[in-house]
Amino acid sequence: MAAIARYSSVIVQINDIQNTIASAVEEQSATTNEISRNLAEAAHGSTDITRNIGGVAEAARSTTAGATTPRSRRSRWSACRPSCRV
Repeated sequence: MAAIARYSSVIVQINDIQNTIASAVEEQSATTNEISRNLAEAAHGSTDITRNIGGVAEAARSTTAGATTPRSRRSRWSACRPSCRV
């Protein structure tokens, strides 16, 4: 009888250990899935940032073009002024 009780005790301990391992694996799987989702969101955010930076660069080019156009017109007007009449 004592041997059966010892075997039974060992089986219960093994069962507890298996349950602990199964819980840990399940938690690790959930954590891995969450990390995967977060990385996908970060990648999407990076794409949005890249797109926005492209828009800012285009706006800067347009502003630069708009700022240099009047300057070139002033230069032409200055060169023409002595002989041009308005």
